[in-house]
Amino acid sequence: MAPVTFNEYQFAVKELEPAFDAANVLRLGKDIFYLVSDSGNKYGAKWLQTFLGNEY
Repeated sequence: MAPVTFNEYQFAVKELEPAFDAANVLRLGKDIFYLVSDSGNKYGAKWLQTFLGNEY
C-alpha cells in the first residue's frame, strides 16, 4: 500500500455537503464571522447564511 501524502494547502473537508464546527463561527453584535478551515467549508457558510437569513 502506498503512503498517503498530505498537501498543506488542501482542506480535509470537501465541498460535497455543508460542514462546519461551532468554533468556526463568531458573533460580534449583529455581525457573524465564519472561518473556512479544515473543519468547515464554503458550503457550510452558504447553508448557515440561508438558515440565518439576510439580517446577518
